[in-house]
Amino acid sequence: LISLRLSVEQITKLYLVTICSTTITATISDIVDFGSRKDKCIISAVLYSISMFSMLFGGTAQHYEMLLMGRIVYGCASSLHHTSFEAYAVHQHATLGFPDDWLQQTFSHLTHCMALMAALSGVVGQMASNLYKGEEDSVTVKDVGCPILCCVLFLCTAVFIGVMWEKDTTHAPRFMLSSFVSNISTTLSAVRSNRQMLLLVLVSSLCESSITIFSYYWAPWMATLVQVINA
Repeated sequence: LISLRLSVEQITKLYLVTICSTTITATISDIVDFGSRKDKCIISAVLYSISMFSMLFGGTAQHYEMLLMGRIVYGCASSLHHTSFEAYAVHQHATLGFPDDWLQQTFSHLTHCMALMAALSGVVGQMASNLYKGEEDSVTVKDVGCPILCCVLFLCTAVFIGVMWEKDTTHAPRFMLSSFVSNISTTLSAVRSNRQMLLLVLVSSLCESSITIFSYYWAPWMATLVQVINA
């Protein structure tokens, strides 16, 4: 984001739009159940690719709205991603008849793999951004190397899921407002009656928020720190 010459206020607006989009999409997907888990995974990957594509046109002030649209799409993709992939894994685990205790090991290994991929993605992203050298005062191919790479990877992921993954149960769209309200009521009751549950929810929310905020603001903060040091 710092390479696109965005101000802190503009980055804050992008952050708020993303959070709102994620929350609204998650709420709607809980109320209206549509398609299979595999379909939602494919849609998530495609939406991620579209959101990255929007960064190719958001480097100037007159195209800032394109970045906002991209963040809305990203929020939708993130919501589907954080619900559909795990649901598909659990469903396939049960369908294939694997022991229940294997599921805990699977998610444990998944956590370590995600941490490794997060580290590798930083290195690969930096390599992609250094493929070309451009003018210092313009948005060039160097600035969009990472979004282009992400577009390709997400599209390849969507194709891989569509070809390699088995189709799970498909049903007609279902309107589940009463079930949604019941789940919310049950969750609130559990939080009110169990102090440990309340603390767990608060800590989890704060950790997730801090990670997201850091990912948006660390670059401009570091740039400001470098300017202060050089001054």
